[in-house]
Amino acid sequence: MEAILENLERFVEVLAVSQSDSVKDWDHLTVQRAFQWCSYFQHIHQRFQTHGLIRTALEDRLCVINKELKTSMENYRFVSFEDLGFCEEILYAFLLQNPALPKVLYEFLLSELKDGSKPMVNCISRIIRLKAASQVLLSITSILPNSLFEPLLLTQAHSLIKYLESRTKHLSQEEQLDRVNEVLSRIPRPCVFQLVSTVLAIDDIDTNISKLLEQWLVEDVVLFESFCSSLHCELLAKLAARNSKLEAAYLSFLTKWGQSMEYDTVNGCWRSNTFERAWEKLQDHFSWLLKGPQTLREATQSTLKNLIAQDGNFNVCGISIWTDLLLVIKGSLSGDGADSG
Repeated sequence: MEAILENLERFVEVLAVSQSDSVKDWDHLTVQRAFQWCSYFQHIHQRFQTHGLIRTALEDRLCVINKELKTSMENYRFVSFEDLGFCEEILYAFLLQNPALPKVLYEFLLSELKDGSKPMVNCISRIIRLKAASQVLLSITSILPNSLFEPLLLTQAHSLIKYLESRTKHLSQEEQLDRVNEVLSRIPRPCVFQLVSTVLAIDDIDTNISKLLEQWLVEDVVLFESFCSSLHCELLAKLAARNSKLEAAYLSFLTKWGQSMEYDTVNGCWRSNTFERAWEKLQDHFSWLLKGPQTLREATQSTLKNLIAQDGNFNVCGISIWTDLLLVIKGSLSGDGADSG
């Protein structure tokens, strides 16, 4: 067993090197040996995937190897036990996407794709077709209306849930978040934000995938700001109503937005340096929050009252953006109520 674990460490290092500049020193023999390692560990995966003790030992060693390589290699990609089941395809993809791969080896790997008799190549060809199809779907998604009920977007969201479940299974919490980040970083913006928001809207908030996506969003302030700037405020309010951590992060984002604005005494209005952070848009965000469920309304009102108090509880226009904002929104909501009556 110890020999298998030692071989596993060497093999994972081979996969890591296949993504680095060091691959420029590889030759045909090195590539052939790397694929021999793949065949060996695909056999190991097939043989021990249902063997509890041995599988656990392999997963534990992978955890140690992943942590060690992550500290020594930039953008290291974690390897899970499930990855061993199709490591030939993984190695093939790593090499073809590595610009440091010698041209002669690149051409050799491409020539392999023409040989339809090889099962591994058939699988790779299928993966390439699926990847191309997914990119087309993602490009279509980017021009679709921002609706949670768009069939294509819902289908993609369910597919993303299943894919992330399969890719994070049996990984530690840290490894799971790294894997989620790796997967989502490959999806262009704003498509990734539409997909993530749809998953968070339709999936149970207590599932592991929802928690990972929530963590992925709120732990990166810049990422979360881009997320909020890419989606309609009605959708953001719905997500905040479902998830307390998203609610807190969203209110923090809006607070930072308001605090960045300055009062224009000449024109008598609040101004921002960018069109994306206009006064009217800030009103829309808070209006949708105050139209939400009671708990969301109370949290929003409490935030605004605290901000007004911090500014000195002035009732004069142009002193506190939060006072002016609350007055305008209350007037707007009262008007809506009168119109509906």
